[in-house]
Amino acid sequence: MNTIGIISEYNPFHKGHAYQLEQLNTMHPDSIRIAIMSGSFVQRGEPAYFSKFDRSRWAILSGVDVVIELPIIYSLGSAEIFSTGAIRLMKALHINAISFGTEVDDSPLLKQAAALMNSLECQILIRKELQKYNILEQKNLFEKVKEKFSKTTTQEEAEFMFDYIGDNILNSASLTHLRRQWIEVLFPSEGGKL
Repeated sequence: MNTIGIISEYNPFHKGHAYQLEQLNTMHPDSIRIAIMSGSFVQRGEPAYFSKFDRSRWAILSGVDVVIELPIIYSLGSAEIFSTGAIRLMKALHINAISFGTEVDDSPLLKQAAALMNSLECQILIRKELQKYNILEQKNLFEKVKEKFSKTTTQEEAEFMFDYIGDNILNSASLTHLRRQWIEVLFPSEGGKL
């Protein structure tokens, strides 16, 4: 049985979320769809607009089979911590594909950039360069890298996409682009393709 993980906050649940689930239900009707969702508090410590129970109910009514709460230690963290926690939870649950929203239509470029940022050579180069700058300039340098991938989407969405793809590369996943609305990442160690 194939499983598709959906990293979500559903804060609030909107038409884009419903569209993603509708498409997943249509394209993969025999798969189990599992949403990894933040609880009562979402990223950066904000209280969710609606209760986690309401958001879970909306997700299930829209086609999610199971909703699992992302532990608060991850949901309150940065995009990197949030995505790392969600990806680790998915791997522990043996979920073999993930789907997340995006407006970017160039997943090979995103995958290449994430692989580059995760490479030892790039990390060494970045550390050398960052040693020359103060903390504010370090943050600005990293933001410039992410900004290049946010021309067609918000900075926050670009940051999540970048971290999801980067975390999956570190977990030896292979990336497959599904049209313009979402990216599906398949974990080869759990059976490869859907």
